[in-house]
Amino acid sequence: MIVLKQKLSSLSKRETNLEFSRLTTQGILEKYNSKEILSINSLKKADEIQLENVLKLALINFTKALNVGNSLTPDQINSLAINIHIDYGYLTVEDLILVLQNIIKCKYGEIYNRVDVNTIYSALKKYDLERTDLIVEANVNEKNSQKYGSPERTCQPRNMKDFLADFKKRENEK
Repeated sequence: MIVLKQKLSSLSKRETNLEFSRLTTQGILEKYNSKEILSINSLKKADEIQLENVLKLALINFTKALNVGNSLTPDQINSLAINIHIDYGYLTVEDLILVLQNIIKCKYGEIYNRVDVNTIYSALKKYDLERTDLIVEANVNEKNSQKYGSPERTCQPRNMKDFLADFKKRENEK
């Protein structure tokens, strides 16, 4: 962890933002030789240490990108990486990165020169509620279209993978 933090501290802010943006599902899927979007729990089964390193790197890059006075300590980053895959293992790494990017954009509230574990958990909770509401809405729309046979009544994609991809795309556009 210390070596990783030293490596990142030597990068400029622009380089850090580029490194942060490279942490995408595509890069992780290539690492795990998978064509599917996998949950954090699925990746944990494949390689728990590598998954924790990816989560830590995402959190370190997020912290560095924010450049706030009171930020996450290395111990908090370690603890947070472990707790995220315990509490939010059903999310993908891309979901986590989207939440972190949304925190940077102040989507979940102002930062006020401070980021801590509560800030990240609060954002994860809000994201999870939004995501759940949209999934429920998509399921209801799909059942209604099947029941009433009117595909024009549904505005959501037909399968969950497409729906989540559209949701993430809309989140990135905000």
